[in-house]
Amino acid sequence: MMRNMLPRVGRGRAANGFYNTGHGHLSWTLSAITADMVGDVVLQASK
Repeated sequence: MMRNMLPRVGRGRAANGFYNTGHGHLSWTLSAITADMVGDVVLQASK
């Protein structure tokens, strides 16, 4: 979790680095949805 209590989701600094972490007590409900979102970002980056 970041300092502002939000999860880290999306592209990292490295070219092929992506984050989907820090969901805290909502991990089971949010991680699947954000994984789908990050998957879309990864697919766009691979084109």
